[in-house]
Amino acid sequence: MTINFSLFNCRRMALLALLVGLGACSATTPKSTHTSAPIVNTPAVALTLTFPQLLDQAELAENNDQALRRNQYLLQAAELANTAQQCQHVHSVLAPIYPLLDSEQLAQAKLYRAQCVHPNDTYQTRLTLLEAPTSSSLIQQQQWHAKAVIYEALFDARNAVNAHVTSQDYDINYVWRLAQKIPGEQLQLIGNSEIDGFIRLTKILREHALNQYELASQLTQFQYQFPNHPLVKHLPSEIIGLLQIRNNTAQRVAVLLPLTGRLAAQAQQIKQGVVAAYLASQSQQQGYEQMIESLYFVDTNTQTDEALIAAIAEADLIIGPLLKPKLELILPHIKPNQQLLGLNRLDTDSLVPQLDPPASTEFLANTSLSNHTFFALSPEDEAEQIAELMFTQQYQQPILIHAPDRTATRMAEAFTARWQ
Repeated sequence: MTINFSLFNCRRMALLALLVGLGACSATTPKSTHTSAPIVNTPAVALTLTFPQLLDQAELAENNDQALRRNQYLLQAAELANTAQQCQHVHSVLAPIYPLLDSEQLAQAKLYRAQCVHPNDTYQTRLTLLEAPTSSSLIQQQQWHAKAVIYEALFDARNAVNAHVTSQDYDINYVWRLAQKIPGEQLQLIGNSEIDGFIRLTKILREHALNQYELASQLTQFQYQFPNHPLVKHLPSEIIGLLQIRNNTAQRVAVLLPLTGRLAAQAQQIKQGVVAAYLASQSQQQGYEQMIESLYFVDTNTQTDEALIAAIAEADLIIGPLLKPKLELILPHIKPNQQLLGLNRLDTDSLVPQLDPPASTEFLANTSLSNHTFFALSPEDEAEQIAELMFTQQYQQPILIHAPDRTATRMAEAFTARWQ
C-alpha cells in the first residue's frame, strides 16, 4: 500500500516553503546520553540530515515502493521538528501516515503528538496517546517524562511523582519538592519501593517536623525500610537542618510571632504548637539534663526593631519571625552559634546560607551545616494553593478583588502567576 503522493507532494512543498530556515538551525538530531535499546525498525540513515533532506529521502523511498523506510524518514523529520518546537510541522508530517505505521512507529508518532500538544487534544487525550505500547525503553522513558509534565499541569502532584520516578531518569531534589505538594490524604504507599520512599519521608516530615526526637527515630526506621533509596544517600536539606537543631543544645528558645494584629490568630496557633512540642520534649527527657532552660515569646507587632534585636541576643534557638520584613531585619544579627528556624522565606536566595547535603546521615556528625532553616508560610504559598484548587475544580475566569496593601498585592500577583 502506498501514500497518495500527489497529496504528499503538495504537503511536502508547502512544508519546504515554510521551513527554509529550519534545516540550518536543526541540522543534527538531539543528542542523548541514554544507553537504552534503540527504537525498533529505525533505519541506518545519516544523523545529520536536515528537515528538508529528510522529506526528500521520504519521497525517494516512496517512489521506490519502500514504505517502511519512507515512514522512518518521516518520523525522523517529525522528531527534528519536535526538538525545534515546530509543532505545526510535526502534526503536518505525521497526519497522513498514522494508519500506515506499525506498533513501534505508532508509539513514537503518538509521543511526538502528545509532546507537541495537538490543538484538538485534551490532557486526557494526550495521556491516552502516551499509553501506546512499545518495546523501546527510550520511548517508554520519554512517555513517562511527558506524562509527568501533563500531571504537573493538572496540579496532580501524586501522579507526577509516580511518572518522574517510573521514568528512572529524574532529579531527586525536584521530585522531593514535588512530593511536598501531595495532599495528606494521598500519601499512601503503593508497593513500589522507589515511589514509596518519597511518600514515606514526606509523611514523616509533616508529622514529626516539630519533634526532633521522633523525627530522628522515624528517620532511622526509614533508612532500614528503604536502605537503597536515593533519599537515604541524598537526605533533603530541610530534614538535615531539623536534625542539626536536635543535635545542638538549645537552652534558651526565643519565638518571634505577631501575637497581636491581623495575624494574631495564626500566630496563636503556631504558639500552641510550639508549646505542645516543648512540653512533649521535656517529658521525654526525664532522668536527663533538661535541654531547654527557657522558652519565651516575643510579639513582633508591639516591639521596636531595636527591642527585637535585643530579645534574640541571648537566645540559642530562634523560631520565627512569621513576617518577611521582620525576618529580613533580624537575619544580619544572628550570631554564628545561634540557630534560626525561620517561618517565612526570603526573596534573595543569596541571603540564605545554603545547606550542603551529605552523602548520608552518618555524615551529619562530621559535617559543618548552616544553622538556618526556613519554612515557607508566606502569603504567596497560600495564593498559589488557592489557584491550584480553583483550577482542579474547573473554574474558568477568576476575578481578583483585593486590598491595596502590600500583602494582598503579593497574594494577587502570586495567584495570577500560578493561574497562568
